Amino acid sequence: MRYRNLDAEMARYGITNKMLADAAGKSPESIDKKRSGKIDWKLSEVMAIKKTFFPDLSLNYLFEREGDTQ
Repeated sequence: MRYRNLDAEMARYGITNKMLADAAGKSPESIDKKRSGKIDWKLSEVMAIKKTFFPDLSLNYLFEREGDTQ
């Protein structure tokens, strides 16, 4: 399951997996697995990404997965 809002915001602002990885202290490959839903995010990672790139957006919005219900 992809994080469609995170994907859209990354595309909108030209943010890459490498940039997310640097902010979260992870490898780009790890970030790709997290974005595809293969492995779970840690709270510290999502908070670092939000703070660095998307301070005005909510975590619920950014990390809503396809198929999540409101």
